[in-house]
Amino acid sequence: MKNKISLILNIVLSVMLICLLIYTVIYKDSDRGKGGNTVAVSDTAADNGNEKGKVKEKEEGEVTATESVTTRIEEFVKSRFGFDFENHYGTVSIDNDAGEYTVNIEFVPVVFSYIVKSDIYETAGEESYMIAAFFPEVKRFNYTVLWNWLEKKEAMKLIIDEEAVEDLYDRYWDAVGRKNDGEENPYKDIFSSIIETEESKTWREVVDKNATVP
Repeated sequence: MKNKISLILNIVLSVMLICLLIYTVIYKDSDRGKGGNTVAVSDTAADNGNEKGKVKEKEEGEVTATESVTTRIEEFVKSRFGFDFENHYGTVSIDNDAGEYTVNIEFVPVVFSYIVKSDIYETAGEESYMIAAFFPEVKRFNYTVLWNWLEKKEAMKLIIDEEAVEDLYDRYWDAVGRKNDGEENPYKDIFSSIIETEESKTWREVVDKNATVP
């Protein structure tokens, strides 16, 4: 009888040990799987974080580069047009389209007794040539010529588009040569488009050497 009881107890203990062993193995495998997933997720999160960080750094770098070019162009324009440009003459702004810059300038022409459009063309043409020489990123110029110092009304628009900018070196020096040869208004040909108002149409195209009044 005792032998039978002992045998039964041994069998029960053996079964319990086997169950415990199986449970332990399954539990550890389950934990290992969770741990593996956690590591994988962490690695993925880290990779995503690094990629986002790189993208952010790149974007910040591009913004900084753009701001740098924009600031340098603005300061160059102001220095070319004269002291305290924005308070006395007009404004300058820069547009950036994928690294190609457009310079927008509004200015009031310097006037003595009367306005001469050939002087305006020469001023804007020379400034465009100098800006493009220092900043090849510039692909377009938009000039707005203002009239009336107080109200600063729009009188003319002078545009040098991308095609004209590409040919600006030749256009400018051709105008210089023609001016030296005695031509009165060669700088007008630098611009790809000139839009006038009724106000600007009253201005003189060139200097009238025989005029004594405006």
